[in-house]
Amino acid sequence: MKMQKLSEDDIRAGLDKLSRETVVYAPMEQEGRLDFRKMEKGGEVELGARKTIMSAKKLFLPQAEELFSFKAGKHSVEMIDPPKDEEPLVLFACRPCEMRALEIMDKVFNWDYADFQWNERRARATIIVFACLEPLTETCFCNSLGIDSSRSDGADAIIYTTAEGFFARAHSEKGKKALKVFVGKDEEAPEFTTRDFPEKFNTDLQEKMMENFESPTWKEIAPACIGCGICTFVCPTCHCFDIQDEGGRRVRLWDYCTGADFTLMLAHQPRPTQYRRYRQKVMHKYSYYPTRFGEILCTGCGRCIDQCPQNIDFREVLKKCNRLAPAETGGEE
Repeated sequence: MKMQKLSEDDIRAGLDKLSRETVVYAPMEQEGRLDFRKMEKGGEVELGARKTIMSAKKLFLPQAEELFSFKAGKHSVEMIDPPKDEEPLVLFACRPCEMRALEIMDKVFNWDYADFQWNERRARATIIVFACLEPLTETCFCNSLGIDSSRSDGADAIIYTTAEGFFARAHSEKGKKALKVFVGKDEEAPEFTTRDFPEKFNTDLQEKMMENFESPTWKEIAPACIGCGICTFVCPTCHCFDIQDEGGRRVRLWDYCTGADFTLMLAHQPRPTQYRRYRQKVMHKYSYYPTRFGEILCTGCGRCIDQCPQNIDFREVLKKCNRLAPAETGGEE
């Protein structure tokens, strides 16, 4: 198959051109943190095999966003829509697991209500994926979730990194338009195969978890969890949010189910212990979401493992879930 072959200089020069035409977000390092940032110069972009701290989720579901504002009159309330950002953007060099995360979340944001903020941002974006032919870090486990990191059919374009250079292929008209700024030449591409990924383990846990909801094993699964929410914030698929009114604005804010206030009501907290809150997180990803949408709410990116201050390895949590034992007493303490 012939693909567009590019050198590193070709890519950086093309990014310079692209940034003059549209907004480009790409992995860039600042103060030792690699993250998706608004790009100004192609030379700033990280082209190596490294993982950003935060996922690209924040570009489509901001950590805080205004839903609308309002003005209270004497006899009425005027509602004002926030200004729309209609400028197209390019998300450059995200990974197949992140593209898959966006496709998974498309379902929940178009379930009983079509979330227009999410859908508008998705429609405006051109997504160029960098394939992973080997794991970015030792914490990657996307292959256990059935993700082929050498492909990303849902992206607008994909780029492969090889010893001979970069090979690019468009998947959509938006992808073709974006790749036109990169001056390369068509060449026969090598075969792209993944290597060195860890041994797969079972992640089909939907029925196992439901059948053993009250298993005492849950208390042993993540006793170190302190409910800080870091795993949720860096996760590309966690999407729980709170809505608050702030000075005439209604704002959507990221929230997290492992926090003690998540289900707190005026007179009751239905999840009073941390293991129950952590169980909710795992059950949501691997049981509740698959039951409703037919997709596991996880892509095995490993960020939760990388960033956990308590060194909880989510892979080990899932392996313990494979060994859930029935409750002997028939109820929780």
